[in-house]
Amino acid sequence: MIIPVYEMLGANPSMFAGTLLACDMGGFFLAKELAGGDVAAWLYSGLILGSMMGPTIVFSIPVALGIIEPSDRRYLALGVLAGIVDHSDWLYCWWSGCYVLPVCRSTVSRWNSPLR
Repeated sequence: MIIPVYEMLGANPSMFAGTLLACDMGGFFLAKELAGGDVAAWLYSGLILGSMMGPTIVFSIPVALGIIEPSDRRYLALGVLAGIVDHSDWLYCWWSGCYVLPVCRSTVSRWNSPLR
């Protein structure tokens, strides 16, 4: 179900793994499986995207919700939202993963030899 949606958007399906999982929580190897042999997309999603957006989703938000008072959850939500929107690195990585990566995928793949 994930693969057709991401292909319809013009993105490599491995971007799903880095968006929702940190690279040290399984996102790196899930990105490898979803990349379909595309080493550039695998490393990009597994390392770059998985080190910025993944930890926020799977660690920071759940831990913060467990620590703060229920009356402060509104402020947590606003702060996390502001951080995600303002985080230009993540927005750039997401944008380039969806729009730029399919265009330059063959070029980047030629620069990097496959990992063995």
